[in-house]
Amino acid sequence: ARRDELDAGHSFAGAPLLVALPRPAGARTGRGRAEVPAKWSADLDVHTLYAGSASKQGRGVFHYDRPGRRSRMSFKFAFSYFRPNHTAWQDQLDVALPSGLLSSNTTIGLGAAGVCEPDPPSGESFHDMFSWIGGATPAGRGEVSGEPCDIFRTSDPGRHSGSNYSVCVGTEGLPLEFNRSRHFGGFSGETRLRFSRFRLGSPGDDAFRRSEACEEHFPRPPCADRGVSTIDVYRVYESAEPLALEDRNAGDTLGDLAFICIRGAVAGEADNLVAHWKVNVSHAFGQYARCNFNGTRNSCIGPKAQLTSVGRRGGVGFGGMGDVAGQCSPNLDVGSQFSFPTEARCPPGVTPGASSGCAWGDAVHVRTVRAACLLNERGLMAACAREVGHAPFSEAARIWAAAFASDDPARGGCPEAPASGAIVI
Repeated sequence: ARRDELDAGHSFAGAPLLVALPRPAGARTGRGRAEVPAKWSADLDVHTLYAGSASKQGRGVFHYDRPGRRSRMSFKFAFSYFRPNHTAWQDQLDVALPSGLLSSNTTIGLGAAGVCEPDPPSGESFHDMFSWIGGATPAGRGEVSGEPCDIFRTSDPGRHSGSNYSVCVGTEGLPLEFNRSRHFGGFSGETRLRFSRFRLGSPGDDAFRRSEACEEHFPRPPCADRGVSTIDVYRVYESAEPLALEDRNAGDTLGDLAFICIRGAVAGEADNLVAHWKVNVSHAFGQYARCNFNGTRNSCIGPKAQLTSVGRRGGVGFGGMGDVAGQCSPNLDVGSQFSFPTEARCPPGVTPGASSGCAWGDAVHVRTVRAACLLNERGLMAACAREVGHAPFSEAARIWAAAFASDDPARGGCPEAPASGAIVI
């Protein structure tokens, strides 16, 4: 089944950096040895590129404490996927729990206006991001911002993807640049972190305190709007996946375009399908939850208080005009994406709302088309390329609407696509 986030631990759509930690066992032994200092802080420059189109560029600060088994990066970044010169704040805190497992919290925004996005428990141990350098392969000399450095490389095939890493280490073992490239099926992503103005010594405990959003405002309470309506949502499915909304993410037209215009190379694979649903929802939207295939079934991740509502966010969680990731906003600029937890589903015939104790129900499957027809044969991806940076994606939305309105190619329609998976209502 489709994973709605590229990587449950470090996703682009959820806004964390495309930086995961290589397992030390994956590092190859080389002739050289290097080890970064145990405790330090530095100014940080961030550059990410995702699927060749969506990018972040930011500046901020990085804190590192190897004995304490913790690190943090906080930065203001520019994200031009929806509009030029849009900026936002991101904070990512990685710490080792007493059990030794990784705890990772990402926050988008500042203070009480921030949105906390804890990564779901993965069962993976904490590995600091520089632990592999001592056993990595020396790869010659390099230069970063005029400073000479020694390059070290390693790779990690991973269970679901392949990653390549490099670090350029300067004098006193200080890492001047960290690079990661990742490939997941047809997805690809690159991250570059550059460090400067190092401050050696302990960053202090305050540098690793959880953000206000994670400490006091997670999950965010449902919206005050108690209305109920029928909404149209769409979702990309693999052909063998059951056509269902339970424990899945979906989007309205613009919301699913926000997903597809970044990830079209994979979304448009020959066997993939795009399904249209009508579903009754309570407008008391909660904080959006990530719903992923865990190897056995789909599940939405979050505490009970988060999973008793339909979750909503604008676009990919940032870049829109709505506050707190668009949870309680119409998101007319970037569209809305939704999460449909099983815990919030109404029994058949029951109207969603506080009095009924449920948030969505009576989902009706309308149509299913081949993703390749919509994205490639009807020119959707070409429209995406023209409109990136100029939301709303109106031209792409018109192509989308015509594809689902009929099965007549002359009118821009796509034929009905039979699904090999069951339709679950």
